[in-house]
Amino acid sequence: MRLQVVRLKYYSRRVSAPVRRGAAVWELKMGLPAQCQKLLNDMNKLEAQVKQIQSAPGYIQDHTGPHPGRPDPESLTEVKALEKQIAAKNSAFNACLVANVAPFPVKITVTSIASIEGTSEIGSDEPYVIVTAVDLTSLVPGLECTLYGPVSMNAGESKSPGGKPFWFIDNTTGKAIPDLTKVIFVVSLMENDNGSPSAARAFVKGLATVSIAGSTALPLAQRITKLKADVDSAPRAIGRRCRTSCSTRSGTSPRPERHWRSRCSSAA
Repeated sequence: MRLQVVRLKYYSRRVSAPVRRGAAVWELKMGLPAQCQKLLNDMNKLEAQVKQIQSAPGYIQDHTGPHPGRPDPESLTEVKALEKQIAAKNSAFNACLVANVAPFPVKITVTSIASIEGTSEIGSDEPYVIVTAVDLTSLVPGLECTLYGPVSMNAGESKSPGGKPFWFIDNTTGKAIPDLTKVIFVVSLMENDNGSPSAARAFVKGLATVSIAGSTALPLAQRITKLKADVDSAPRAIGRRCRTSCSTRSGTSPRPERHWRSRCSSAA
């Protein structure tokens, strides 16, 4: 199963308006400057077009098509072109927020996982997400790993995995992020094959804790690379295949595939 990781929800206690960053969907509860709102409106229209294409009959080919369980090639080309436009608007929108919106306490959580295409296996797949959040603002960094799911999914479905906010790291309160170089988020997607998601979360947290403690002297970029590699060693330790993608403020979307894949995000 190919999965479009993760839709995220980003919120505080102010006036509501949706905000997007890359493939992640954020909800920012505050009034937006007019120039930022226009960019947001443009992204909403483009994403509505993507949703319309992806929800159309025949987007996912059935058994009569040349590629059963996969998107129609022409429709997929249209979607990718729209996603490029969304990425450009997103970059401009992020720059607008940085220039015009003062930091304020926020919470961030995973709200949905979308299946792009299914597998040849019988029955549904059961993906889950583990988000490793690191707060580097203090001398001793804070860290928490938060589990979302697992959820039973088939091709073309989008479901909410439930769970508490992964930011702030107490899973309850919000915290402002005035300096994006002081936080790291690693989003890892795993398929549940008769394992224990809770045990996997605990194992990842142990690896991440050791990684952060042992990389204090490294530059941020190297610290992120080490954390990503250490988190991705978790499935290898339990005999599963590992795949990785890392992005730092690039606005790109990871597309985790079967078994395991992580994305690390920071302002490096």
